[in-house]
Amino acid sequence: MSTETVHFTFLIRRGRFAEAEPILRSLLAKEPDDVELHLHLSKLLCRLDRPKEAQEAARRAIGLAPEWSYPHEILAEALLASTNLKEAEQSVDAAMALGGDDADLRALLTRIYLDRDRWETALEHAGKGLAMDPDHDVCRFFRTIALGKLGRHEEAEDSALALLSDDPEDSANHSARGWILLERDSVPEARMHFQEALRIDPDNEDARTGLAQSLQRGNPVLGALLRLLISLSRLSILKIVVFGVLLGVILPNFLMSRSNPEAVRLIGRMIGTAFMLFICLAMVARPMFDGILVLSREGREALGPHEMKGVRWSVIPLFIGFVCLGLWISNGGRSLPFAGMGWFAVSTLLHEGFSIRHPWVRRRVLALAIVASVLAAWFLIGPPILLTPLALELVDSLKKSGDPEQAKAVLAEVAHRMERLLSMKNWFFVYPALALYFLASYSDDITQALIRRAPDEPE
Repeated sequence: MSTETVHFTFLIRRGRFAEAEPILRSLLAKEPDDVELHLHLSKLLCRLDRPKEAQEAARRAIGLAPEWSYPHEILAEALLASTNLKEAEQSVDAAMALGGDDADLRALLTRIYLDRDRWETALEHAGKGLAMDPDHDVCRFFRTIALGKLGRHEEAEDSALALLSDDPEDSANHSARGWILLERDSVPEARMHFQEALRIDPDNEDARTGLAQSLQRGNPVLGALLRLLISLSRLSILKIVVFGVLLGVILPNFLMSRSNPEAVRLIGRMIGTAFMLFICLAMVARPMFDGILVLSREGREALGPHEMKGVRWSVIPLFIGFVCLGLWISNGGRSLPFAGMGWFAVSTLLHEGFSIRHPWVRRRVLALAIVASVLAAWFLIGPPILLTPLALELVDSLKKSGDPEQAKAVLAEVAHRMERLLSMKNWFFVYPALALYFLASYSDDITQALIRRAPDEPE
């Protein structure tokens, strides 16, 4: 074994990956056809959060040894690092076709299906992996998570306790136990395990996320809202749309019909207002929850530096959004809900953008936040500029309709202007507000899509 190889191995074992890279590349320069060196480079680049380069290194290894299954497995891991789930699954299938089935490949498939929220399939693959190797820690870990997601709490509890008893100083095992307890609403115990996971490994982002969520659930109001949002996330999108249309649109409109008594119409207005508030709160759940965490020392410890920066930037638009909603509830004003939704979208996108570690993705999400800011400002200043003059013209026209000779012409003009007013309102306010709402609601999906396409770029 050469001196460079010994030095490289030493650095890898110490976790000094950035220092190990130039040594490994030096070895590759001398032996460019060494498949194992390319695979070592791929794994190293994944550790350095450069998944695109890791994929290139794994593909070079596949080109040098097309009949070997292991390079396909390494490629799958690199693809998973950039959330390319479909291609990762194809790489696992290729590895199985070349080298047969094993527990490592089943663990990869389990992780892929967990990321797709397909809990039953994930559990099935974890079970097959454990049938081949009952002591496979990764399969045991992901099986525990899948059982918790499926609501099989007793089995998940037994599995998590078994992992902890095997290695009580493993950060991932404490994290798994924390998530299972969180699924059962055992918030104080979950928080304790997440804190222990972070004590063992301060860089465990999964435990940091779990600690933040356990602190949020410990708050009675936030906990109730968070549990409701989690329950809704488990429903199909069709059920959510049907529920939203029935409860938020059809029922309030029916109750507010002029033929109903005033008390019934008041109930309709209250339901419509409550539904609008829920929609807005759901949109800003993450920046609002993280903003409340910042108020306590324990909460600040649960948030990383990126999340803290996201909170700082999202506070002002969040405040403006709540002011708009407050004015709408107290004084009315049809454009204020759109303005509130616009500023909530800005808050969500700013929080998402500054919380992202990848600079390339961050810049694009923040560009969307700037567009959202312009639209949100327009929702405040646009109605006086566009709609108020048209409304005043409409009132003047209605005054003239008292003259019988001019009545038909004036009423036709009124109808035309009313149609124009409604059309302008839809195109300049309603549709952009809905676009912003969906943009903010699917900010996670937008971020994941950008991550899949992002080039490697150091932070």
